[in-house]
Amino acid sequence: MSAGADKRVLLLGGVTEALAIARTLGPEHIYSLAGVGRVPSDLRCQVRVGGYGGAEGLAQFVRTEGIDLILDATHPYAAQISQNAATAAKLTGIHCWALRRPAWQAGPEDDWREVANWAELITALAPFKRHCSPWAASRLRTCTKSPNTSSGPCAPSTATPATHAAKSSARAGRFRLRMSGRCSSDAILMC
Repeated sequence: MSAGADKRVLLLGGVTEALAIARTLGPEHIYSLAGVGRVPSDLRCQVRVGGYGGAEGLAQFVRTEGIDLILDATHPYAAQISQNAATAAKLTGIHCWALRRPAWQAGPEDDWREVANWAELITALAPFKRHCSPWAASRLRTCTKSPNTSSGPCAPSTATPATHAAKSSARAGRFRLRMSGRCSSDAILMC
């Protein structure tokens, strides 16, 4: 990266592109992950795993570590850390750049359906359940409670990328399904 040795970048990771950027950073920079099963071993930069305790905690980390730039390359649905990064940058007087992927665009074989709530979502998926594994179909039938549940059939630990998209939209009171004409337990929304 072109930043000099006296300039420090805090890269907030979450998307594939973040790891590619991290691989270009030198040892003075920090790659931060909210949580990870395995830290990549081929990085020259420092790696930090875990939260900051909100915007104020992140601002304190920026001050303590002498960070000159926050680069937000978090997942598109990780709105809280992105908001915290922008606030921390403002509190510390540094820049916060954000890498944002373009929104999904409907393709010629996509089948997009808008629904108003979880009950409509389950109903919209019902015609596709015969193509899913029995395990996935049973989870779709039983998951009718709030997407913010921390345990049970709707637990975040069972989330797929599609689930994150639906959950994020659900918090805003709307849902959007994106199906590519085939259904599998890892391609369809699973609560």
